[in-house]
Formats: sequence, C-alpha cells, structure tokens
Amino acid sequence: MNKKKNLSSIDVAADMLNGLPKGQKDKVLELMMQKDPHMASLIKEHLFRFEQLTLMTPKMLPDFLKAVKLKDLALALKLEDQKIQLFFLESLSTRMSEELKDLMENTKVPRSQAEEASQKIKDICIDLINKGVLVLDAKGDEFV
Repeated sequence: MNKKKNLSSIDVAADMLNGLPKGQKDKVLELMMQKDPHMASLIKEHLFRFEQLTLMTPKMLPDFLKAVKLKDLALALKLEDQKIQLFFLESLSTRMSEELKDLMENTKVPRSQAEEASQKIKDICIDLINKGVLVLDAKGDEFV
C-alpha cells in the first residue's frame, strides 16, 4: 500500500515544510500563524507522522526507547500499517520484540486510548527531534 497517494493537502504542506532547514521551517510556520492560525496549527500537527520513525538509525533507537513506554508504543503501533510494526519488531532485541508483539496482540483497548498513546509518542518524537536526538531525514543528507 502506498500511503503517499492518500495524503491530504495538509500532509503535503507538512512534507514541504519538513524539507526545509529547521530555521526556515520555523519562520514559515511563524508567518503562517500570523496569517491563518487554524491552518498553521493543523499543519504543525501533521509535521510528524509515525512512518517517519522507520528512518531511525540503530544508534537513535535506544534514546527513543528510553523516552517512550513500551505499552504506549504497542498501542500506537496497533493503529499503524504492518511496515511500521515490522520495523520495530525487527529492530528491537529478541526479548523486547517478543514483549512488544505480545502487548500488540493481547492488549485490547478502545481506539481512543490507542490514539492517545499515539499522540504521546508523536509528542515525545517532536521533542526529541527538536533537541536533535532524533534526525529523521528521508533524503539521506550527510550532517556535518
């Protein structure tokens, strides 16, 4: 399944902003906030999508795992496609992967609770990105 085909115009705008250096992205968002605060807020909410986590390197994974609760990750992954679930299951240690899989398969919660866990993970990721702990760059640019 190609999720790119299903992107909304807000997602497209967020993707464009994500392609800018942080300073420029912040300036554009600031200008948008002055012109149309509602649209700027919507775009800001879409700047990070869960699928971006598949761009994490093995060196970033421990910092990410220290910041999130495994149960929240499991609940959030229940809402994501198999590609994203597999990324985590294959990237974690055997024991942690088994625990994550068990939580995903055996924890039954209302969708709203899974969405809440997903938002927690997104908020943590945005914080880690802003701090430079996570660098989720699809272009593969070299950082110097």
